[in-house]
Amino acid sequence: MPYKCCVDGCRCKDGVVGSTTKLFRFDISLLPEQYNKLDFNSITENILYYICGYIVKKLIPTLKCDGCIEAIIEPLIENDHIYQNNATPKNFTIMKNRGGLKYASDGVYKIVKLSETLFKTIMVD
Repeated sequence: MPYKCCVDGCRCKDGVVGSTTKLFRFDISLLPEQYNKLDFNSITENILYYICGYIVKKLIPTLKCDGCIEAIIEPLIENDHIYQNNATPKNFTIMKNRGGLKYASDGVYKIVKLSETLFKTIMVD
């Protein structure tokens, strides 16, 4: 079932929501202030990166351009003794990988982390 736009007067051809400000009735000018208040713990960051890998895994079959695929995946990562370097969120995914997980690029991770931040900010209000 295709999604219908919830915004009054939207003229999008595909029915995608064109303005989140009208949809959520949320004051975007408050966003930078609230964005800085949110802090993710390491567990949340690990989970978000793991979710990024799932998103990338599902996106790859839909993309036809090799450049687009390269932009969303991280180059091959060696997982030999990775448990000693536990500084980044991707290390959790590296440790849990049994061959089927994908590694998302930093750009994908930033988008998912920002989406989580926006979701938390909007839902708190």
